[in-house]
Amino acid sequence: MSNSFHEKAIQLAKQFVCHKGVPFEVGYRWGKNFLQEAFDLSPSQWAYKMFDVCPLHAELDKWVQEFITKHKPLSRSTQRRFFWNQWFALNEFTLDPRPETEGIVSLILNRKTEVNTVLDLGTGSGCILLSFLEAFPKAKGLGVDIQSDALTVAHQNAFQLGIGHRVQWICSNWYTNLETNAIKKNSFDLIVSNPPYIPSSQWIKLPPEVRFWDPKVALDGGKYGITPYKTIIPGAKQWLTYGGVLALEISSNAWLPFLISLGKQYFSKVSVFLDDFGRNRYLILY
Repeated sequence: MSNSFHEKAIQLAKQFVCHKGVPFEVGYRWGKNFLQEAFDLSPSQWAYKMFDVCPLHAELDKWVQEFITKHKPLSRSTQRRFFWNQWFALNEFTLDPRPETEGIVSLILNRKTEVNTVLDLGTGSGCILLSFLEAFPKAKGLGVDIQSDALTVAHQNAFQLGIGHRVQWICSNWYTNLETNAIKKNSFDLIVSNPPYIPSSQWIKLPPEVRFWDPKVALDGGKYGITPYKTIIPGAKQWLTYGGVLALEISSNAWLPFLISLGKQYFSKVSVFLDDFGRNRYLILY
């Protein structure tokens, strides 16, 4: 007899309650989210589709056990994450994209300004850059990351989306290797980055799902969590076109006034925007 996804979510909820000590309502929500992400289910499919007839259902128990015993996020088991409008492959060298990072894509698209060239600093899986290239069909992009193994996945994602011919990848620590790769200055309409912004002392306090599975280099922003911004903000002007935009994800910590002050030294307009939780999350400079 086939089980519905609702029935399977109840089974998972009981496991989460037993092993994680969470209320049943939380366990059920985890179970439902787990199933929806694992099988890419729309709300309508959730209502009628049978779990037993879905491919990969045999893998689910292994994924659940990895989550319970190793704190391994489902995205690390499946090696993929849905971001903006597409699925993106991940590996151990790429950050698992967060939903709030989609906000930086939304902010730029809502400006209704055409973008022809994009530079993504710390590109990881390439999800931000490739989302922009899909939104701007004539645009070309450059993705930069300090880890060549991350760029391997970004390259794979670009070709999977059919836009590999419009993007270049460079292994570099921020702007360091751009000139040596013959990248022209003042050639980008948009520079975007979600740099590391966790203070080093806070690393040990992060949830195990993050600390055990996300690369530290993608999260540790130095002593105060602002080290990358001290390079990215001052260096942006020489790579932006006239009127170009620098868009950054930031932490909502006490160093925001410093970042605003730093930005005003190089840009005439500095704006802070909130994420869906009402936290300071995005810095737009132009």
